[in-house]
Amino acid sequence: IGRLAGSTFDLFAIVKRIVDAKAQFRSLAGPWADTGTNTGRLMLAVLGGLADVERDLIRTRRAEGRSRAKAQGKHTRRSAEKGRVDRTLM
Repeated sequence: IGRLAGSTFDLFAIVKRIVDAKAQFRSLAGPWADTGTNTGRLMLAVLGGLADVERDLIRTRRAEGRSRAKAQGKHTRRSAEKGRVDRTLM
């Protein structure tokens, strides 16, 4: 579910487009994700909400980790990617 859509809102929009086209969404990975059944629609909604919560937790943990690293004086950003000229000179 997390890879199909960026948010629960996006998930519902994608599923609505599929259903509006007179088709059904069924996951090959699990029979529970089936818009042809009431239970499947409920499971998509619940798991879509859980995916949102998980993304928020990951975002929060990453921000906390960056804050800790910054407080310890560690470098917190990626270094600039080397361009073609830099790689040639190496």
